[in-house]
Amino acid sequence: KDQSSLNNFITDSDWDENAVDDRRIELINEHTKDIKAKDSYLIIDDTLSHKTGKKMEQVDLFYDHTIHKSILGHQLVTSLLVSGNKHFPIKFRIYKKFRHGDPTFKTKIELAQELIREAVQKAINFSCVIFDSWYLSQAIVKLLSQFNKYWICPLKTNRIVLEHNKRIPLKEYVSKIPKHLFTKKNIKGSYYYYYAQTVKISKLGKIKLVLYHETEDFSDPLTIIGSNAHVWTPDKIIYCYKQRWSIETFYKD
Repeated sequence: KDQSSLNNFITDSDWDENAVDDRRIELINEHTKDIKAKDSYLIIDDTLSHKTGKKMEQVDLFYDHTIHKSILGHQLVTSLLVSGNKHFPIKFRIYKKFRHGDPTFKTKIELAQELIREAVQKAINFSCVIFDSWYLSQAIVKLLSQFNKYWICPLKTNRIVLEHNKRIPLKEYVSKIPKHLFTKKNIKGSYYYYYAQTVKISKLGKIKLVLYHETEDFSDPLTIIGSNAHVWTPDKIIYCYKQRWSIETFYKD
């Protein structure tokens, strides 16, 4: 009935952690079996869990951009399933800082790949993976291609557009797109002003580039996202990308 009882159960009781987690995944699959894969998305992101004990396993100092200083904690790379109007945390990995001579070190990209593979192996129902620009790498793009999964993520403006044998910085490319080419569209009750074009990006190949504003006067920052979902409409891509906010609310909870 108190915290010590819960702690004793978790640390001392004779139960199979993997079996419990496997049953949890089975329940998630049961709850989402009637939702189409096109309406289910796997979100990959990382977060900091603040800690106070310096002797805790795998605890370290990490920079927290929300408070602009380093804090003691665990850095977690996580996966969350958004299936229809349901949200389910799937798995996580603890990220460790690089130490010379540590054979167990894995980058965040490698940890994200593990989470994607595990979701596929566990038959989690999703069609698309949504992640931050930090995770947009050739390794993840290739892995998702192997699994026939779509991806959506914001693009850094230093990406290079390949056009007519020229290498054009993405920032320069989007700055030359006139405002009158943007289309106004009501997406699930909110208006967006978007422009979409298939472009070739260095190290990524052909992708669908989607730019959008949320204010009619374009006073808000331009959002730049990319996707390999060439057959999806721009409003479908924007709607899916906005689902990424689900993992932020999960972290807060």
